[in-house]
Amino acid sequence: MPKQRFTMEEIIHKLREADVLSGQGQTVAQVCKQIGVTDKTYFRWRKSHGGLRIDQAKRMKDLEAENARLKKAGGSTHADFGAPASTYAAPARAPGPRVPGGRPPGAR
Repeated sequence: MPKQRFTMEEIIHKLREADVLSGQGQTVAQVCKQIGVTDKTYFRWRKSHGGLRIDQAKRMKDLEAENARLKKAGGSTHADFGAPASTYAAPARAPGPRVPGGRPPGAR
């Protein structure tokens, strides 16, 4: 049997239905059977989507998409702030004097 994926809206509706059923005195096992998910899935959903409303879920989905887009952009973040990338870079260090034998001066 293939996995069935639920949209965020469907998950929230199922969690609300589960809340109503558990409020009527049904056990978690009965509630899960009635909404068509396993106990593990129910508790995972409740942990991640527990207090969300549908408008909040849509907002969260939009923010996740924007976050993924920004992560993909990667190095172009300096240009977004209007300052050159060299402003944020660490200062370059001049190389030290080269000593034959590889020892620093004064070390024996």
